[in-house]
Amino acid sequence: MQRYEESLNALCALLRRMARDIDHPMSDSEAEAIALLTEVVAAMHSSCVRGLDAAGGAA
Repeated sequence: MQRYEESLNALCALLRRMARDIDHPMSDSEAEAIALLTEVVAAMHSSCVRGLDAAGGAA
């Protein structure tokens, strides 16, 4: 579970960096897709963190 939490955290950071990249402008639909993916990954990350906390970090 810890590995998934770290991977989701890294993926979320990557998506945020992509959204802020001014060297590669994106269309509105691409920006919306990145925003949606960021929300989904952030929710999954939060769920993993809550699971780890509930299991005392041993999951």
